[in-house]
Amino acid sequence: MSLAIAGTAPDSWGQTRAEELMSIENTAGVVIDPGARSIARFRLANGNIVDFVDLLDGHVGVGEKAKRGQRLASTYLASAWAATPLEIFLALAPRGSAVPEALRTDHEDFAARSGRSRAPRDLTAYLTQQGNGASDLVCSDQDTFYWAWLDAFEGVTDYVLAAEGHQLSGQYSFYPGKHIYEGTNANDITHLGACNDHSFEPEVLTMEVHRRIKTVHAGVTSYTWFEISEANLNIDEMYVFYSNLPASYRARVKSPMDEIVEHYTIAVAYTKTPALSIGF
Repeated sequence: MSLAIAGTAPDSWGQTRAEELMSIENTAGVVIDPGARSIARFRLANGNIVDFVDLLDGHVGVGEKAKRGQRLASTYLASAWAATPLEIFLALAPRGSAVPEALRTDHEDFAARSGRSRAPRDLTAYLTQQGNGASDLVCSDQDTFYWAWLDAFEGVTDYVLAAEGHQLSGQYSFYPGKHIYEGTNANDITHLGACNDHSFEPEVLTMEVHRRIKTVHAGVTSYTWFEISEANLNIDEMYVFYSNLPASYRARVKSPMDEIVEHYTIAVAYTKTPALSIGF
């Protein structure tokens, strides 16, 4: 199945910085394995996990998994401040953390495309600010994530859509726009999200993020979907992926245990790449 949808608890942003974060280099017991698809991963003080995702071509995306009622620091920085993955890393990383080279290169490429400064901004102080719609994006009761997503990205991206689903068995793919589904254009900005807003255990909702990449084999050009990120969501958990790279992404939700997920919400927010035709 496919859908081209092209659908809070108090917290202190000040607690998400510095010593309360755990880098992947920390000692046993607090280490977060970055996995094969990640270049860095942090656990925030509120329990959220922020993942810096390898996009398979030297660029970086950001994913954040949040528990019930917890807001998304990375989404706030991306939507309110148009933060790059490097700027998000610098705002959330423990002081003194080594910066992966891929993040520096990704930022420099973005600066060259957009005309922004090659020097990353320090957005740490803005984590203490509230009131932006994205700071209220939470996954809890049914309908909460749906309306919060629409509010969060209104005026941030050109398109914002959400949909609720029931009785999920098997898998369900959704695309940020018909042009992504048909392969005729890309998006400059992409946010993909899912919330497992079912009301009782034990159903788990898995969200995957895929990217379409051009491949050439034996002189034959094709476009292939590659999985770049995956998150297992328990009841009232959400995952949001963000990329500022002109590219094509889709997401897929499924039940990894062959059970039925009674209720879930999927959502997209995106800005279409101008004047780009097939061949990206």
